[in-house]
Amino acid sequence: MTTLILRRMLTIIPTLIGVVVVLFVVLRVLPSDPAAAILGDHATETALANLRTRLGIDKPIHAQFFDYFSGLIRGDLGDSYRTGRPVVEMIAFVFPHTLLLAIASVIFASAVGIPLGIMSSQQRGKIADHIVRVLSLFGISVPVFYLGILLLLLFVLRFPIFPLSGAGSLNSPLQYLMHLALPVIALGLTQSALIMRMTRASMLEVAELDYVRTARAKGVGRSALLWRHIFRNAMLPVVTIIGLDFGALLAGTVLTESVFNRPGIGLMLVDAIRSRDYPLTQALILLLTLMITVVNLIVDILYSLINPRITYQ
Repeated sequence: MTTLILRRMLTIIPTLIGVVVVLFVVLRVLPSDPAAAILGDHATETALANLRTRLGIDKPIHAQFFDYFSGLIRGDLGDSYRTGRPVVEMIAFVFPHTLLLAIASVIFASAVGIPLGIMSSQQRGKIADHIVRVLSLFGISVPVFYLGILLLLLFVLRFPIFPLSGAGSLNSPLQYLMHLALPVIALGLTQSALIMRMTRASMLEVAELDYVRTARAKGVGRSALLWRHIFRNAMLPVVTIIGLDFGALLAGTVLTESVFNRPGIGLMLVDAIRSRDYPLTQALILLLTLMITVVNLIVDILYSLINPRITYQ
């Protein structure tokens, strides 16, 4: 297990380096000017030239990359073009909000999707099964931003139960949960549909395997058969889906945080791209990449814990 973790952690390094190089080049190649985005359309050429010099974007691209990468090695992600504040400081302020949103959404999606998937598999062909499958199809089809707008219209404007926007304060747990509820529901419902369908399909597939038929023929009780013989092995592909869902949830925070005007990495990334804020954009995408690779590592570890027969060469 230790060897697996160390080997997978080493593979994260070239992945991050590749993301750094590709992202840096793409941002510089695109026809955009951070100086013009900051000063506006009416800025003089002299003012634009002075700002480009101060930001260091008038240098050749290889010189810019050397400055950026050398700072990255030292842990310096640079300063925001737009605010002048250190990028690390800006991200540290909003990161907890996005992390809590993603974790809460995964928990919510799993808590909804897995039980409904199990129930659907046990009620195959019956009314409950058809209802669950229709709901899962609806969840997959509806975009997260549209679902977020519907929730705002229903639970904020029509029935003013939840606050309209913002994140609240972590020092006030109840207030924070009220701000967190609708974004979690919007993100979690769309992802729970995938978990629901995968759980159902996996449970039905495992239930037809030979060892399950043998256990059933030996008179093993329905409950023991379900939880001891079917559920554990059926969870292997579900764990993969949940891990992939976490990456999708991180991407979904971009839209969700924009819809609910909630401070976080997603909303900050949208603002950074609009304002051509290269250092902030690079740091945010690099952080998202790191989080997704770490989640994939955790999924591999969970795989081996759920089924010890699985090994990684």
